[in-house]
Amino acid sequence: MIMQLAINGTEIAVCLGCGLPRLEVEGFYALQNERCGRCRLIGGEELIECSACEEKVFEEEAYVEALFMTPWDDEEKETGFTYCLSCVDHGADNPDGEVFYCDGCSRYIADGDGRMCYYRILNDCEQVCLNCIEEDLKRGGIAAIGDDNKLEEVFAGKSMFGMFFNVGELEAEGWTPDPLYHDVCIGEGRDAVKLGARAHGWYKGGRLVIIRYESMNIMGGEGYVTLYTKEA
Repeated sequence: MIMQLAINGTEIAVCLGCGLPRLEVEGFYALQNERCGRCRLIGGEELIECSACEEKVFEEEAYVEALFMTPWDDEEKETGFTYCLSCVDHGADNPDGEVFYCDGCSRYIADGDGRMCYYRILNDCEQVCLNCIEEDLKRGGIAAIGDDNKLEEVFAGKSMFGMFFNVGELEAEGWTPDPLYHDVCIGEGRDAVKLGARAHGWYKGGRLVIIRYESMNIMGGEGYVTLYTKEA
């Protein structure tokens, strides 16, 4: 801040950054231009470095990354990264694609833990977290997830769309295991086709169907499963 002479010969305080007069308030000089970067730095405000482009910005121009580490977490956690809004607009805040936006619960979630992917693709483009998938399946079976293709693929034996459910939770909500397909080994081919036909039969009879994984290979194409049904 410097003092300059006004037209009437009096001294006024002028901002070194923007040149605008500063207003005297109870013996102190307040900023007239609150957006003046130099004024703000002189006033003690700190700049934050963007983790992507390394440019330094003020706090309101930065995004402190916080996300849900798993689909089942109730609270977000800060990752330790901060990005300027320009980098966020251009997607530079997620360079490795390790974070996804769930179209079901509208949350930003880590995409996995190295062993398990935390989302499924529905309707060819929607990324939906496992928690949303699990809740929809328990509520209304495969038909409730909002992707008719998945249901048809199961019936045709082209997919074993399911989850690792808690048995107690399933039974508490009225799901019962199919006596013929209870903890049975299913692989690609005729086994999956027979399972799909059995599920289709239950579905045509007015019951909801889901598949519980007992154990599954890493590719998801073979494993032990149980077919559960429930009155629609």
